[in-house]
Amino acid sequence: MGNIKFFNSKIIQLFFRFILGSIFIYAGIYKISNPQEFFTSIKNLRILSSQSINTITFLLPWVELFLGVLLITGILKRYIALISTILLLIFIVVTISSTFNGGIGSCGCFPESSILNSYNPFIIVIRNFVFIIFGIAIIFLGRTKKSKLLIFLKKHTYEFVFVISMAFLVSVLLISFAKIN
Repeated sequence: MGNIKFFNSKIIQLFFRFILGSIFIYAGIYKISNPQEFFTSIKNLRILSSQSINTITFLLPWVELFLGVLLITGILKRYIALISTILLLIFIVVTISSTFNGGIGSCGCFPESSILNSYNPFIIVIRNFVFIIFGIAIIFLGRTKKSKLLIFLKKHTYEFVFVISMAFLVSVLLISFAKIN
């Protein structure tokens, strides 16, 4: 029970929001300032059409920047954390799909010199699951007025955590299988 009080403290919630929001802002600004590099990174994933790549190259950085600012400011923080968590799960699916399709390179999210950058799909998946943990903490452990959706999610916390854990294990297994073949 002491752990729940620790995570419900406003300082810890602010910390989680700040870290996750900063990561989204950092990735968004980097992609906005390096659109050609981001375009090439997405193209190297080998899973999207040229038109899709153009759209994602333009829209995704702005979405990430917007999500990051909203997380840090605390505006609709639980909903934004939920959207961010879903986006991170999509990134994991993209990483796995790319690995199976022979995609190469990093995701183009961070500069080459960044500690967050990686060419290893295992590291990318683990990194995104760590970010998801921050999102889950923001969604479930904050003390704010609750909507019906968030009440439902809170009632099913264990199921949600189980699904995320299974998604992590399946992700690692799929990447292992893709690397072996």
